[in-house]
Amino acid sequence: MAAASCNAFVPSYRATHVGTCSHRYVSATPMSTRLFSEKGDISSFEGRSSTGVHEPNDFRTFLNQCSLQSFMFLLATTRDLHTVRWLDRFTKPVLRFRPTGMDESDALFNLDFEDGSSYEYKEDQKVSSRLLQYHGLSALNTTLFPTWESYYLDLLEQEPIVLLIESNNPATPFKSFEIDIEPPRLCSRMLSVREQIAREWVRDLDVIGSMGMQVFQSYWENLPTGSQKDENRRGGSTPTKAFERQNLVFLELSPDPDSDYMPSPLRKGNFDLLILMSTEESVRRVCGKGIIVRSDDGESTIDTVSTNYLKRFYEERIMSHFRGPKKYGRADDFIEELMLSPSMMTTDGDSVTGFIDPIKITEVVMQQREVVALEWKAIAEGSPTEHTEIRKLQLNKMMGL
Repeated sequence: MAAASCNAFVPSYRATHVGTCSHRYVSATPMSTRLFSEKGDISSFEGRSSTGVHEPNDFRTFLNQCSLQSFMFLLATTRDLHTVRWLDRFTKPVLRFRPTGMDESDALFNLDFEDGSSYEYKEDQKVSSRLLQYHGLSALNTTLFPTWESYYLDLLEQEPIVLLIESNNPATPFKSFEIDIEPPRLCSRMLSVREQIAREWVRDLDVIGSMGMQVFQSYWENLPTGSQKDENRRGGSTPTKAFERQNLVFLELSPDPDSDYMPSPLRKGNFDLLILMSTEESVRRVCGKGIIVRSDDGESTIDTVSTNYLKRFYEERIMSHFRGPKKYGRADDFIEELMLSPSMMTTDGDSVTGFIDPIKITEVVMQQREVVALEWKAIAEGSPTEHTEIRKLQLNKMMGL
């Protein structure tokens, strides 16, 4: 691959950062009006998702997101910032936020092309990436990549390019350098990161499945005694903490003391998002199936009053707890708010009166979260096997077959 001259079609990098070094990006992409190729045909791929389409809280797609973010972080720490930028523009993540100090046109990273011209781009020591800065769910564009494997198949369809970076700053020790963008090699490295994170999540999902018991044990231990209740009642105060939060020191440790284990990048962030998504998925399933109660004679019925209460509780908090960039611990915040909600007698829209017990509702959600964790653990264990077909295609691309 040879770097193209300055009259090649090049993307316009509009984001401007503080700095004095001005670069020109010259792409070696064949002359066309597209920086990226169209999506490849995935109809013959045997490892595609069971439904063939993206589903809400799809575990495999979420694993893609965390793998891509971790890989971008690795690239950034090795100063391969231009590959980070290329991946961000290829991925086109769906993020509705604006980093501090960046105007909306920069945050959207619009692609512009001009015939026979290049653009100057002021660059300091950082190249912005929307995805790398994002801590939240549902970041990947499921319109472009409807299944988890379609991202890698589309990546393999991209042509290798060379980015020629030229400096106009006389104080810099270099005048130009080249960055090779080889999609098959990127695909291989990203799959390796994906497999490492999947192995970590096998262990993490066991922890998440058992956290319900720890939450309730802590809740009962933190319940105020009779004298404390009287004191709270006189002072007009209410409990603000339902349980002790999970200590995350174990994320940095290996269960095998003789191993050379090193955690993946963004380990704690990935674990926090995994808890958040498993909590939301559990709530969605409980709302969909209904909260089952058993009468004294053993018959099972759906408690519509409690189910509708949980639906309203979730809908009121979906944006504040589950959508967009979030601070750490939002899953625990949701569970805690539910547990601290007052018990009440209420009548729903169908004139059905029932008793709302938030603790019982929380117990049902935590039991469902254990089921979700076990299902996702099985998927994580099978991730290396699911990569087989993609790795075959990747090797064929690298060998020119």
